[in-house]
Amino acid sequence: MTIVELLAADGFPIKKVASTGGGEYAGPCPFCGGGNDRLRCWPEQGHGGRWWCRQCGRFGDCIEYLKVFRKMSFKVAAQFVGKQLKGLSPSFGSGNTLRTWTPRETIFPTNPWQTRAKRLVEASERELFLPHTFAQRMLGWLKEHRGLSEETIKKFRLGLVPIDRWEGYEQWGLEPDLKADGNPKKIWLPRGLCIPLCNGGNILRIRIRRPKMDLKSGKDRRYYTIRGSDSRAVVLEPRREIQMVVESDLDAMLVVQEAHGLVGAISLGTAGKTPDEEAVKVLGHSRLILVSLDSDDAGAKAAWQWWLNHFSQARRWPPVGGKDPGDMRLAGVNVRDWIEAGIAEYRREEEDQMECPRTLDPDQVLSTMKGQDAEAIFYLADKPQTPERFLTCYECGHFIPAANSLNPTQAWGHCRKRNRGRYGVATACEALLECETKIMEVEL
Repeated sequence: MTIVELLAADGFPIKKVASTGGGEYAGPCPFCGGGNDRLRCWPEQGHGGRWWCRQCGRFGDCIEYLKVFRKMSFKVAAQFVGKQLKGLSPSFGSGNTLRTWTPRETIFPTNPWQTRAKRLVEASERELFLPHTFAQRMLGWLKEHRGLSEETIKKFRLGLVPIDRWEGYEQWGLEPDLKADGNPKKIWLPRGLCIPLCNGGNILRIRIRRPKMDLKSGKDRRYYTIRGSDSRAVVLEPRREIQMVVESDLDAMLVVQEAHGLVGAISLGTAGKTPDEEAVKVLGHSRLILVSLDSDDAGAKAAWQWWLNHFSQARRWPPVGGKDPGDMRLAGVNVRDWIEAGIAEYRREEEDQMECPRTLDPDQVLSTMKGQDAEAIFYLADKPQTPERFLTCYECGHFIPAANSLNPTQAWGHCRKRNRGRYGVATACEALLECETKIMEVEL
């Protein structure tokens, strides 16, 4: 069942307005009631399609629609649309997270679109270095506020669109996007910083960062993507064995500039967006993934669980002193030092795992249990299936008790293996528990 069928069943008239993305449909929004074409649907994208309201900003897939509009639970909604729930595992915080996931496919823009995009990018590159006020302010903002050098600005072909303008959809080789009166909409090119996604000689996407003064209401978007653009992630220096995941393209550029070959960078656009096929290939071959999504974004905190479930080499490394690497740099934090610290933290984790053998000497274990009475030791030998009743974090080599604790065997401390706080009385890790077989062989 597709999103178009669900909307029609709920009494919302939907009509096809374009052939892009496998077919684009428009109709009134079930949530805000906005107009006759505020809601846009793409039934061929994902499982059953996706939808987005251009007025209230709500978006999602078939499951999200059923959860919000028909008040179904996630499980019931998934079953309703015929989506199989496999590989469910406990989430880091609450609820469950799906492990089964297929990276989204991306499509190169058409040749006419790329031809027009190349002209726009070339013109915007020249415009950025002209002596007029708007260009000089934008160039100064990139250098001083975003920390990008002139070499980096030219390398990634950043530019300036000086004024708003509209062009015909035919010029870009696109299907018409119809207005409520049936007339085709023109392609809007707003003024602002032009951020292209280049692949060799091809332009795959153009995103424009609009000036703050042009945002008149909360509905106005800071970043505007030119219609017909590809949706793939920006991947910079894909051959690096360490990759850093950030939200904005400008942050990705800053990271690779300051890293000097230490890491590559991948920008997703938003915290909740997942990587596409090409980005997944790069991530899959990396030794370490430092996930640095905006630290003040609630979506980033929720998205971390997704990365934890899908990439075993992912480590959360949020910015410090700011919500993203750009703000962090403005706060006086050296970006290269921050990257090196994230890599060093991972290496310490590897060293800890190598230093702590997974099978410990039973004599050593029994030595740590001298303070317990004989009855407890005999109970342990008699019931090997419950050694965790007596083997605690305090008895493990990974555990570092808090300094000056009145009762270090029970108090708060730090586990080097899990890299988080633990109580001394918490259940010991597998490295200690796996020695239970050898303990039984020791003569008490």
